[in-house]
Amino acid sequence: MRRTLFATGAAFLASLVSAQSNYCDELGRCFSSYTNDQGITFGVAIPEVSAAPFSVILQVTAPVETGWVGFAFGPGMTYVPLTVTWPNQDTTVVSSRVAVSYALPQANEDATVRILDGSFVNETHWVSTYICEGCSQWDLGANPGELDPSGENVVGWAYSDTAVNSPESEDSTFGIHDAAMRFYLDFASAQSPDFEDWAGEGPTPTTTDGTTTSATSTPTSPPIPSEPVPIPSNCGQTSLFPLEAADGWSFVKLAGDLTTPRGIAIDGLGSLLLVEAGAGLSVHTFGSGGCIAGSKTLIERRGLTHGVAFAPGGRTLYVSSIDTVWKYDYDPETQTVSNEKVVVANMFPSSHPTRTLLVPPDTPDLLVVSLGSDGNLDMPAVNKEVGRAIVKVFDMTAAPEVGYDYSTQGWFLGYGLRNEVGLTTDNNNMVWGVENSADEFTRTIDGVEYDIHENNPSDEVNFLGDPSVSNEDWYGYPTCFTVWGGDEFPGSQPPETGAQFIPAPNDTFTDATCEAHSVAPRLNFQAHSAPLDAKFDREGSNMYVSLHGSWNRDVPTGYKVVSIPFTTNDAGEYEPVAARDSKDGYDDILWDPQEDCNSSKCFRPSGLSWDLEYTRLFIASDNSREGELYILYKTG
Repeated sequence: MRRTLFATGAAFLASLVSAQSNYCDELGRCFSSYTNDQGITFGVAIPEVSAAPFSVILQVTAPVETGWVGFAFGPGMTYVPLTVTWPNQDTTVVSSRVAVSYALPQANEDATVRILDGSFVNETHWVSTYICEGCSQWDLGANPGELDPSGENVVGWAYSDTAVNSPESEDSTFGIHDAAMRFYLDFASAQSPDFEDWAGEGPTPTTTDGTTTSATSTPTSPPIPSEPVPIPSNCGQTSLFPLEAADGWSFVKLAGDLTTPRGIAIDGLGSLLLVEAGAGLSVHTFGSGGCIAGSKTLIERRGLTHGVAFAPGGRTLYVSSIDTVWKYDYDPETQTVSNEKVVVANMFPSSHPTRTLLVPPDTPDLLVVSLGSDGNLDMPAVNKEVGRAIVKVFDMTAAPEVGYDYSTQGWFLGYGLRNEVGLTTDNNNMVWGVENSADEFTRTIDGVEYDIHENNPSDEVNFLGDPSVSNEDWYGYPTCFTVWGGDEFPGSQPPETGAQFIPAPNDTFTDATCEAHSVAPRLNFQAHSAPLDAKFDREGSNMYVSLHGSWNRDVPTGYKVVSIPFTTNDAGEYEPVAARDSKDGYDDILWDPQEDCNSSKCFRPSGLSWDLEYTRLFIASDNSREGELYILYKTG
């Protein structure tokens, strides 16, 4: 449920400002420039050219208290060249990055950056002047694009007053921005016949090395356990965080130094496959003591963002990027893939890029694929045919040679689902989803806005049903939402937790309309908890959910793994034990107790998966300082 690095939406694009000017620095280099409300100036210079590709000199001038400044060479955060620069002692450092999900951007091997003369730090501000080769034209896995040297381009900035974690290193990690925005920048007036002289060799060359893949060496013959893998007491890994577990539970860190670890799948021999967003898919084999004995890259594709799933039997593997799902034959003995095939294509490249995959075990020929909204409030998504904020199902026995078209083919498993990142099945093969709801909410009554964002709207647990049957029910988004904290609502009778509401009721569409027409969640999470994955235990008596953590609350929430007790009703259907209006329908199992949590300070659970024996729950954490892998297990 994180905000985008650069705000999205057609309405916002229409409101972009292009107020800018030109200036020349003390070395005689002249720039087309833009200054934001934070007092950060962005100056760009390019050669006299008529089309991309071309080199770009960027000069960033920032107040001395600014920790880092980011610049996007396209109209968004993902799949465009990014540069991030920051002060280090008396000079600056610049890093070339690319983001394929809303997590720490990784190194961009397709673009090279170099600090130029005129970069310094003084008592009031710092200036970073650098050249980028490979930033004017790109094809980074989705949405290829290029800059127009003869006109205005939509670009973006982000900044934070918090310093990066390792200022001396271009590979440093850093936390989420304090603010971000897109803007128009005139490149026509940035052209100069003196560009090549300005681009001369600078004092401190800086290049990128590409993305990292795995943390341990690759064994020649991966050890395959012949019996259940024991739970280790220690794997020699130290957690960055003071994690605490509930009574009867414990945990062990298995690995660190992973690249934005997200989705997890376990193969038929018990090895762990892990999506490392920005790098690809890695496979990790366990030794006789239960720790990781070997790791290697299985699929090197940095566009993979989150989704990974096996069909029953563990020899058919699916992975996804922002716009494509691939199918592979997988050999668990040799840990190799073959026969790559596109099975779903043309997914809308929305700002929520996860594309979660699920193969329901009792319907092994069906593939369930979730696609989130484009931005916070994606108003066109009220129409399910636009292909966003929906979950769809595809029959893999009839997949076209070029793959299914996501928007026009397959069948629905619900729409009006803002961002159903976590998908799982109960023991009846019924699909459940956990949803990231919207941010920055107000309630408008009689033209007066009331801030309700701290505790509203709630994140959700939704019942989606039988994947073999089309479900065209509407779950409310982008019109109807769910109450968590009714006390924040204006009026003398605050609504109950779980009630449906519209942010700005009117004469024709009210809260009652939402109650009548949208499918309410079966249970609610504290607003902004950001559920990312969900897995039932073997008995179906608990659903375990990773709560990635908030940004849109004054008091952070999430940063933990919880369990939701389930039961069966008289019809044998699974349902949460807690009532729909409950605020305590789940239990904390593993959590970070620190205050003021953020993306770099605290544990950030993302992907979950049980081992083959349902004794160890694997948990990925994509904290921006270090990607980690844990196991959680019962001690009693």
